[in-house]
Amino acid sequence: MNIPQKCQTTPESEKFYKKLQEAFIKEHPLHLPLSYNIVSLGFDCSVRTILTDWGLKPTKQMGELSYPFDLAFCPHPGMKLVLENDFQDFFDGLSFNKKTGLWENSQYGFFYNHDTDCTEGDCQKLGERVQNRIHNLHKIMEENTPIVFVATIDKASKKNLKCIYEIFNLLKNKRKDKISYLVLWSPKRLFFHPKDVFPIHIQKPFPEYVWWRAEMRYSLGGTKFEQKIATKFYKIIQKLIKKGKLK
Repeated sequence: MNIPQKCQTTPESEKFYKKLQEAFIKEHPLHLPLSYNIVSLGFDCSVRTILTDWGLKPTKQMGELSYPFDLAFCPHPGMKLVLENDFQDFFDGLSFNKKTGLWENSQYGFFYNHDTDCTEGDCQKLGERVQNRIHNLHKIMEENTPIVFVATIDKASKKNLKCIYEIFNLLKNKRKDKISYLVLWSPKRLFFHPKDVFPIHIQKPFPEYVWWRAEMRYSLGGTKFEQKIATKFYKIIQKLIKKGKLK
């Protein structure tokens, strides 16, 4: 792959990434406890990772809980089915892929690339871990605390948008009259969207950019990519707070 120079991590660009990130966190401090919950709806771990790394979502050390779609690859069509049946048969599809060394659910297309400590004989260990994440989601879904769901899509096709909107509607219906919003990272500007959806238009620095690869992530292009997400997400939250929709 021919990686453009602006997307190549160097010692200098990595220092700049960390310096800019530290400055952002200092300028936008979290006031704990938050009066709302942030829940990732995938499709990958970028939502949880970037928002946490840039200080917009509490860390595990701050007491933040993990949810089912945080640190895993979760295609939205599979996620929709899982939510429709409320994880009823989810554990039936768990299997260990010897080629990748990862646990996956082939029925729904999920794989657990962050649970690498769970080896082939650790089905129960992974199952208990995932069950805890499901329990955490069920718990906050029942609470009155507002939830800001956050999702990312790789293509803003009608099919993809329809699926993520249906997922959001499923979750809103489960919560009934409780406050819920969706922040959606999209590579295409969304001029028409449901009123409770707040799009973030964000394009990759170059088509083959992979945000989690260290040789790209800490480049100038990668830094700008993440800073733009963090800045726009912060503005959306502040706008909701100022309008009295979040406290």
